Amino acid sequence: MNRQASTRVMPAISGFNCAWAGAVLSAVLLQGCANLPLSQPSPAPSKESLPSAQAPDEPSRTSPLMIPRPQQPEYLPQTQSEASPKPSPPTSPAAKSPSSSNPVVVSLLKSASQYEAKGDLGRSAASIERGLRIAPKDAHLWSRLAHIRLQQDRPKQAELLSKKSIRFAGGNSGLLADNWLIIAEARGRQGNLSGVVEAKEKAARHR
Repeated sequence: MNRQASTRVMPAISGFNCAWAGAVLSAVLLQGCANLPLSQPSPAPSKESLPSAQAPDEPSRTSPLMIPRPQQPEYLPQTQSEASPKPSPPTSPAAKSPSSSNPVVVSLLKSASQYEAKGDLGRSAASIERGLRIAPKDAHLWSRLAHIRLQQDRPKQAELLSKKSIRFAGGNSGLLADNWLIIAEARGRQGNLSGVVEAKEKAARHR
């Protein structure tokens, strides 16, 4: 009976000892945690300790290079069309001072000049042709008509009319020179270069 009682008491004692040991261990752990120092937050770094932000290197300011401007030429070279303009047909003396004494022919020549100034070459030529029917041997009328035909771009007819004027011009050097200049222009438009040289030489002889 004593053995049974002792067997019942031993577990009770051992259970009590375990509970007491656990309580003592918990008390020791709590005391150790209380003695540990609380962790404090690290202080914020001062402005002096912070590295100063350096501004990026500014590009060096240098004065711009002065590029000399090219000098403008004093004159521009002329193009081929400007250097050698197309020659205009010479003005017949009959346009300035009609030689005929017939008042009808003089009036017709004045009308021809007025039509020519307005650019109406057809009526101008018609007025001269009416004058030739009255005075067919008037060298000034033939020369004037040749001048009109040249303006109408009829060079072959202009050359023939100028030659007819030369036939009636006699010793009128000014009229002869003008007729040969009309012939030179007419031959040039027809591509007769040698004939141009010949006509200009003859015109120069009467100057």
